[in-house]
Amino acid sequence: MANCFVSEILSESTPKKRADVICHILDIAFQSLETMNNFELIVIILGVLECTAIYRLKLTWTSVEKKQPGRRKKFKDIVGIGGRNVRLLMQDAEPPLVPYLGVYMQQMINLHEMPSTYLFDDCEAHHINISKYRNILKVLHEHRKSRAKYFNLHVNADIQKCLRKPSAVCTEDLFLRLSSELEPYKE
Repeated sequence: MANCFVSEILSESTPKKRADVICHILDIAFQSLETMNNFELIVIILGVLECTAIYRLKLTWTSVEKKQPGRRKKFKDIVGIGGRNVRLLMQDAEPPLVPYLGVYMQQMINLHEMPSTYLFDDCEAHHINISKYRNILKVLHEHRKSRAKYFNLHVNADIQKCLRKPSAVCTEDLFLRLSSELEPYKE
């Protein structure tokens, strides 16, 4: 999905048109957060806007600031660096929601790297570190809370068709080269 957003931005020939696409993507991010509590999408969109190929487009970002002053900074503040603020937002959100799975994955990695499953290295199997398993259970319950209610969504055939359409896989190098052609580096 991130490649699709980057491709859409870089497919426009002028900074004004690229700014229009970015403004539309920011609108999608805010709407998805307000209406669906879609935390995964807002982290993806921030990753798109912060990728080198898009971030370096100075003329484009100047146009974005003219159209929507301060909106990019507000979005970055909401999400935080690497999605760090999203965990707090998810805790306060009411289901249904689409959680940012990176939060849960990081917590599970931290718990896995916690001290041993057994309390002592030479310990037998009946001396289990229960605290570690309680913490794992808390993380799993937190994730399960997001599925407490279901979304009531209507199927849109046009959107399904668009999502199922195969997209060209592009690399970061290709995006960066295209970005450099659109707005060359100043020396």
